[in-house]
Amino acid sequence: MEQTMPPWLHPLSWLMVLLGLASYLFVTFDIERRAPQPMKVMRYVWPINTLWAGGLGIWAYWPIGRTGPRISILEADINV
Repeated sequence: MEQTMPPWLHPLSWLMVLLGLASYLFVTFDIERRAPQPMKVMRYVWPINTLWAGGLGIWAYWPIGRTGPRISILEADINV
């Protein structure tokens, strides 16, 4: 007896992959625009976690990971 995957599973998988990548890009961009994280390792931890967590990663990052005042894009380029 052969079992096949449901046809909706493949598009759902791609949707989750794209959501993870979009979350990663969002958090990475947000970290670059804000003041540095209190612990330097968190600059890498938050984006990596959003790769597998997707929207849940942003949900956790928003109240916990967004620390410090917002800085302008020009200042962010200077500090790199």
